Amino acid sequence: MHPVHFGLILVYNLCIGNITPPVGNTLFVAIKVGGTTLAKTVSYMIWYYLAILTGLLLITYVPFLSTRLTNGSRIDLKRRGTYADDISLVWRGER
Repeated sequence: MHPVHFGLILVYNLCIGNITPPVGNTLFVAIKVGGTTLAKTVSYMIWYYLAILTGLLLITYVPFLSTRLTNGSRIDLKRRGTYADDISLVWRGER
């Protein structure tokens, strides 16, 4: 598995875990700020949950979708430099 592919799956899963019960800290903060209840909110979130789970399945089982982003940005993943070095080279137009 490509490290970028693994990283995207990991971050995507962490984001999903942050907005879904029972842990869902972000969801519970939004409910408190909005002055509503979990029962009212979840009925609206069902379609959103289906969409993000579909996105997770696509990223997980179609690696081309997640690794194409880095190939299109001209960042060389095989070279052993830091990510900040690559970004600075792109900004200066040297890549």
